[in-house]
Amino acid sequence: MVWRLLSMRDIIALDEDDVIAIASRNLIDQSSLFGEDRILDSKTKAIPDNNERALTTIITYYECNKELAWLFIKDIPVKGLDEKIIKGRAKVNEYIRHRPSDNIIEYFTNECEAYWSALISSCKDAFIESGIGRYRNRDGGHVFFRPVSLIPFTKAVVRIKERDNLEYKEIIEQFSSNIFWIQNSIWKKIIWDDVKKNMIMGNSKLIELIFLYSFDSSILTESEKKKIAKELESKWDYHESDIMEVFSNRLAEIWLGLSIFSKEIQMIFGVQDSNCKYKYLQNTKKINTIAGTLDELENKFSNRTKDYFSPRLAQD
Repeated sequence: MVWRLLSMRDIIALDEDDVIAIASRNLIDQSSLFGEDRILDSKTKAIPDNNERALTTIITYYECNKELAWLFIKDIPVKGLDEKIIKGRAKVNEYIRHRPSDNIIEYFTNECEAYWSALISSCKDAFIESGIGRYRNRDGGHVFFRPVSLIPFTKAVVRIKERDNLEYKEIIEQFSSNIFWIQNSIWKKIIWDDVKKNMIMGNSKLIELIFLYSFDSSILTESEKKKIAKELESKWDYHESDIMEVFSNRLAEIWLGLSIFSKEIQMIFGVQDSNCKYKYLQNTKKINTIAGTLDELENKFSNRTKDYFSPRLAQD
């Protein structure tokens, strides 16, 4: 008898103990979310250029669901073969070796459904008869339609949910929609090569950290912020003293749809340092016009941003 190692694709299709594989199958079989070939049955994570239907591949789909599993496994004591309690993310790999109760399977299937429903709803116009079009093409596309960015995005969402206990829909909506397009300057030389017009691999952790930073920089540790600065310094070819200013300005482009963070905005704030600029970006959604008075700001900025800037504007 010849034995062979099961591929990830085989595990997803056949494993009756792995709760992630079971929930992944259940969701495909029982939900309408993944009809019309939205999940590509492929041996790799890559999606062919000529595919006009798939959101992602079966392997990427499983790996995203594995990240979601952390949210309920993290509080469950899991022992290894040596009977010692396993700590950290490694406990997920041990937990999925044993089939859980039907109630847990149902719970986790519903958790996965909530995530994918929120994600698909945010870009539902992609699934039309003419194909996904601008969501994945030679000019770039959307982060959800690229496995290289979908997995780190899912990791970021899990970390946000773990801290803030928000619904998936709320989390996705609180990102600027512009950050989801890989041709934007924030992803230059990280996800997207704007010269060769192709994807860049190997930056998963940096992508995750940038998503988190753009959502709320206080989620990150100081060492994680330093990691962003160090990696961007080499990728964008800027001096160490300038890189976070460049990063802040590119985030401004994402949030405001501006090519630069304008001097007019800085004048409204009464300050010009990048931390204050970022504080503004951190606590507001995208705005289409920039107001010049506090009364106008009241209607356009979030309460947190108003509270932050009101005393500073009053001093000027």
